[in-house]
Amino acid sequence: MTIRRGPLLALLLSVLLPLACSAQPDTPPVGDNAGFVYVVSTSDGTITAINPTSQDVVNTFPGGGRTGGIDTSPDGATLYAADSDNSELDIIDAQTTQLIDTFPLGSKPTAVAVSPNGDYIYVLDEIDLTLTVLSAESNSTIRVITLLGVPETIAVAPDNTTVYVGVYDGRSVTGAVVEVDTTKPTVGKQHYLHMKRAVAGLALTSDGRTLFIAEQLGPNTRIQQLDTANHTFGNAFEVAKGNGMADLVLSPDDWTLYAIERETLEEAAVDSVNAVSGAHAGRAVIADNRAAGVYAKDPVRIAISPDGRTLYTSDRDTNTVSVIDAQTMTLTNEIPVPNTPFAITVAP
Repeated sequence: MTIRRGPLLALLLSVLLPLACSAQPDTPPVGDNAGFVYVVSTSDGTITAINPTSQDVVNTFPGGGRTGGIDTSPDGATLYAADSDNSELDIIDAQTTQLIDTFPLGSKPTAVAVSPNGDYIYVLDEIDLTLTVLSAESNSTIRVITLLGVPETIAVAPDNTTVYVGVYDGRSVTGAVVEVDTTKPTVGKQHYLHMKRAVAGLALTSDGRTLFIAEQLGPNTRIQQLDTANHTFGNAFEVAKGNGMADLVLSPDDWTLYAIERETLEEAAVDSVNAVSGAHAGRAVIADNRAAGVYAKDPVRIAISPDGRTLYTSDRDTNTVSVIDAQTMTLTNEIPVPNTPFAITVAP
């Protein structure tokens, strides 16, 4: 008997293919999360993903434990979260939101940053006072570098191996910026650039030649400008006249600085400053409770969209993410997120 394979094969495919397709998970391909905003809740360790177009929360997923910092790989496919509860780095697939690996770290990992080429992951530890350098390819430790001070904030230079860390002495409001050559095991004292106030935020120009440093506390706080080649301070831009700044971000074109500032405890805003001249360019008030005499929401971290048009702040007291039009400097939306949002990042 001769079996006609053509009709039989067609029949089998017509039955099996729909079943096979329906069995596949409904997971978007790599790249579908371009521009997505990820914000961490320090209360329960969850990570919330926000669609930048609809400005809706699309997913809230566990990050392993209470997370101090978060960053994405340059292609946006992987999230790296510093898990302070479990003293580890959580590595998460950004599309499936599944924890794919963990890596043990020191006592209390906080801030995390990925090098521009994606090869290295840098993690600060505020208890051990260290900077850990990890290989993204092998998820292995390259070296652990001891810092003289409590590390708070971090910026990675375009050469991928020079890192700037904002530290404070743990006893006063004075601080320093540390330039770290991560190819070497120690940091020389000459690379500690001392400041009168603690560091709230760091922002590097795309060529790595200028580092902007936001002062954290005190009246008349400023953004300091550092020439990274000569290690000399240049212009200082006055921003907040009241209670200091909380964080700082630079536009992708290196033209504008945006700083969270608190002129009073009842008011919170984001100031925009020309990064060349220091001229004040605009101010977006995101909370004003002066008439009621009560504390305003507490924005603690700021991020910017890849196109530079939108700013996002994580508002710790009100459990929101504020959305700001960077061109008009106006508050356009407030997105509810889980308790106590802190670290925030935007996928490329």
